[in-house]
Amino acid sequence: MPNKSSNVATKVDPAHYKGFVKELQWIDTMAEIPRYRKNPMAFIGALELQIRKYLDRDGKDVDDVEYRKALFYHIYLVSYLRKGSETRAEDVQKIMAMIDG
Repeated sequence: MPNKSSNVATKVDPAHYKGFVKELQWIDTMAEIPRYRKNPMAFIGALELQIRKYLDRDGKDVDDVEYRKALFYHIYLVSYLRKGSETRAEDVQKIMAMIDG
């Protein structure tokens, strides 16, 4: 199976998701919203919904892109649980690149 990491990176972290606040990716910006800062469980729920959304699409695509998108948000969630709003999408992308080898 061909390596689709750059394709996945483009789909998970597209250019139009960047630059909302302080050049942050969309999901990083959401973590900075005061409502989520005061109630991290709401943000955790949002991340869980992102994961579920991509897992529920399984079978509708011919490749592993949906699973990889779910993995991106899962890694983001684990990092958020450990580091809070210091988590950044670019760090998750680095982990995804290591997985690709």
